[in-house]
Amino acid sequence: MISHYLSDHAEALLFLSLISMVLFSVTIICIPLIVIRLQDDFFIRDTRTTAPFKSLPLHCFMILLKNVAGFFLLTAGFIMLFIPGQGLLTIVMGLILINFPWKKKLELRLLKLTSLQNALNWIRRKNALKEFKFP
Repeated sequence: MISHYLSDHAEALLFLSLISMVLFSVTIICIPLIVIRLQDDFFIRDTRTTAPFKSLPLHCFMILLKNVAGFFLLTAGFIMLFIPGQGLLTIVMGLILINFPWKKKLELRLLKLTSLQNALNWIRRKNALKEFKFP
């Protein structure tokens, strides 16, 4: 029965396997890069400001690009909750990039998970950086 199902849906399973491998590969590369660039007090600072670019169109484009990358990571993280990958870590990195009103509250709720804190600090230690300070 299972072999019959697998043979009937071989193309869909191949497609899902390819998506899984691509998402896993992208997050293995992107997540450490984002975590390394964050300052050690990133999660406890009250305000997060980004220096504006000299031209308004470039600044708007960079904000748009950052939000698109955040939505991609958020979507990939959600998918990775069901397939192999670093789902929660990817979701947090996506949330960090996206701009929305109650972002800080949501980040703090997720950061109360000690497994997530340990994963973030493990990446920092591997790159000889200070560990994050959590609220």
